[in-house]
Amino acid sequence: MNTGIADVVIHIDQKLDPEQTDKLEQDFLERDGVISADFNPDNPHLVVLKFDPKVISSRDLIDIRRFAGYHGELIGF
Repeated sequence: MNTGIADVVIHIDQKLDPEQTDKLEQDFLERDGVISADFNPDNPHLVVLKFDPKVISSRDLIDIRRFAGYHGELIGF
């Protein structure tokens, strides 16, 4: 069954502390279409995003990261 939900992993180049990961998670979650944003506690360079591609694109997700001041790239979807 196709639910229409996609997921993507974004690698953030900078080392983020817990406060920064919390803030960036909130930046993602404030956007329509983003369902979840979860950093891996063992590797805070990776965030897994679940989103509705009918509402927001993976390119938009990368732009959120860029506007937050971080560098990184999509590594899977």
